[in-house]
Amino acid sequence: MIAIGLLGPIEIRVDGQAVPVGGPGRRAITAALALERGAVVPVHQLVDSIWPDAPPATAVTKVQGHIWALRRELARAGGCPASGALQTQAPGYRLDAGTARTDLATFTGLTAEAARHPGPDGAATRIGLLQRALELWRGPAFGDVPAPAIQAAAAGLEERRMCALEDLAEALLALRRYDEAVSTMDALVLRQPFRERAWECLMRGHLGGGRPAAALGAYHEIRRLFADELGIVPGQRLRTLAGAIQRDQGR
Repeated sequence: MIAIGLLGPIEIRVDGQAVPVGGPGRRAITAALALERGAVVPVHQLVDSIWPDAPPATAVTKVQGHIWALRRELARAGGCPASGALQTQAPGYRLDAGTARTDLATFTGLTAEAARHPGPDGAATRIGLLQRALELWRGPAFGDVPAPAIQAAAAGLEERRMCALEDLAEALLALRRYDEAVSTMDALVLRQPFRERAWECLMRGHLGGGRPAAALGAYHEIRRLFADELGIVPGQRLRTLAGAIQRDQGR
């Protein structure tokens, strides 16, 4: 079995043995094929993944060379079954989904399964599934592939990662694991300070943990950030939550 790691620097393993991926061009091709695992990726798309602006006249030949080199490394690690996973199929190439798996596909499956266990009764199951999904991340997706097309895909994956963290925090809140939710969201808002859902989870975590002043402090911080950086006020949900805390504090 070929395992391709996309949630961090590109990795390829065959039956647990690391396979050299090569330079930027080969990493970009690996990323493009793995993103479309099971589907044919046209040659022109692979060319664009390496040279988005002005591909050289020899671009197609260079892509063919990268494919040959990847097959050679796969064959060294796992013989013909491994190299055969990288298939030629007009108008391009295809990574066989039955032979190659990716951490991205595993992440997608775990988060989808978590969503099938809604509400307080499913919170413990969601926590376990989401923690397993988030543990797959070794850093920014495609961290060593600077190609613009691949980085555009990476931005979408990062958004999915942030949503999974927020889903985890909400499940923790449902089980009254307030300090864990606060810790999770503290880290998230430091990285993504304009995520209102994360700030709401953070406020609710402080409130559930008996720290209404800290909850209001979090609200004042996002209100300041929004005013200074965006010229707007926080959304209705945050304003309503802050108002409810202030009324309780005034009693």
